[in-house]
Amino acid sequence: MTNSESLEFCAALRAVAAFFEQHPTLPTPDIPFFYKYNVEAETLREVALIPGLHREKEYSGDSFYLRTEIPWSVGETVGTVRLTFHGDRVKVCKRKVTGTRIVPEQYIPGYTRPASTEEVVEWECEPLLAPSHVEETVETTSE
Repeated sequence: MTNSESLEFCAALRAVAAFFEQHPTLPTPDIPFFYKYNVEAETLREVALIPGLHREKEYSGDSFYLRTEIPWSVGETVGTVRLTFHGDRVKVCKRKVTGTRIVPEQYIPGYTRPASTEEVVEWECEPLLAPSHVEETVETTSE
């Protein structure tokens, strides 16, 4: 994100906030979160290094998610806004095929799933973003 894009985003947030402050009887969105898709590894590292933020890492297939929550308060009421940054897992981890598994044909009423070969994959992540263990995943390719 360029400085200009960042300034525009902040201006849009202020406009939304001003709108709801001017119209306090209108219902507000239920889930306060923001999602940024397909960010680069350097952005994920930058978020990971911001001091004082609670961060959660999640891996799903070829995706990597870095989540954080920004606290807010109004009087006695407190809450958080969730920020999720998505990146391709291969940008922050090394994909290593450790073997294959054969999955036999499966019969499901109305459908037959053909036999397939699955790759057994381990992901080796850089120390800053590494999980506490090496994760093994299985990826399917049809035969």
